Amino acid sequence: MKDGLKSILGGKLSPHELEQLNRSYEIVGDIAIFKISDNVKFLSPVIAQAIMYFHKQVKTVLRQTGGVSGDFRLRRFEWIAGEGKTETRHKEFGCVFRVDLEKCYFSPRLAFERMRVARLAQQDEVAVNMFAGVGVFSVLMAKHSHVKKVYSIDMNPDAILYMKENIRLNTLQDEVIPILGCQTDHNGEA
Repeated sequence: MKDGLKSILGGKLSPHELEQLNRSYEIVGDIAIFKISDNVKFLSPVIAQAIMYFHKQVKTVLRQTGGVSGDFRLRRFEWIAGEGKTETRHKEFGCVFRVDLEKCYFSPRLAFERMRVARLAQQDEVAVNMFAGVGVFSVLMAKHSHVKKVYSIDMNPDAILYMKENIRLNTLQDEVIPILGCQTDHNGEA
C-alpha cells in the first residue's frame, strides 16, 4: 500500500500483518477497491478507514473477493465501509464515465493505456472497438482523436446501458455507436 497508508496502519497492525497486505488499491470515482487474502480479511475495516482518511472523496470501500471471471470479465466484491453501492462516476482525461463495478468490467489501472491507444486513431477514421465494456476506449478515442465514427461493441447488456449513458454524458451521440453483440453457444449458434 502507499507509504502514508502503511504508516497509519503501522500503529494498528503488526509487522507480520502489514506484510500480508497488497501494496496497492484502486480508486474508481468515489469507490476504493483493495485485495487481501481471506486469512487476514479481519483487517478489512482498519484498511477501509485508512483509505477513507487519506482519500476524502472515497464514499465506499470494497474488498475484491475473487479474480476477474466469466464471459463478461466481472469481479466479486464484499462491502467493507461507507455507502453500500457499486455504481460510481469516474473521470478520466476530461471525460466522465458511469460504471457499476459489479455489473461491468472496469479498471482505472488501464487509464494511460486507453489514452495511448485512443491517440493512435487518426482524425476522420472509422474505428471498431470490440469488447468495449462501458465504452471508455471509444469515448476517449472520439473525444481526443476526433475520429469520424467508433462502432463500440460488447455482449454484456449492462455494459451497453452504461456505454449509452457515457456516450450521452460526453455528448458523442453522433460519433460513438453502441452495439450489443450476441453470445454464441459452443456450436457457434447465437
